[in-house]
This record gives sequence, C-alpha cells and structure tokens, in this order.
Amino acid sequence: MFDRPVEGRASCTIDYYANALAFNTNEAGGKAILALVLAAEATGKPVRAYGTGTCTTYGHSVEDWEYGQTQ
Repeated sequence: MFDRPVEGRASCTIDYYANALAFNTNEAGGKAILALVLAAEATGKPVRAYGTGTCTTYGHSVEDWEYGQTQ
C-alpha cells in the first residue's frame, strides 16, 4: 500500500485498495518487487510504481503491479 491513491487506477479496483498494487511473491517478479520495496523502505527512498490496468492477482479487487522504481 502506498501513502496516496494510485493515479489512473484500474476500474476493477475497489475504493478500499485505491492506494495499493498487487503482486505474487511466489513468482520471480514478485520477489523482485518485494526486494525493491524493502530496499526503498530501508533507505527511505520513495517508490514510483505503475499498474497493468487489470486485477488478476488479488481477488479481482486490486490492480496488478506492472513495474516500479525507486527515486
């Protein structure tokens, strides 16, 4: 979850998850995202992330993470 709503979020996202993106930590890509987020948290750097426009990872209510980077 982010500190503000995702801009241009997918229409499948419910309001409760307006500031979240979903990813699967059982997959290599999800593990890389988790590592990126943990490193950003440890160094105090913000993360900029973008969604896919679809909601398939977390019960069809949270937009899927496509890519992201620390700033």
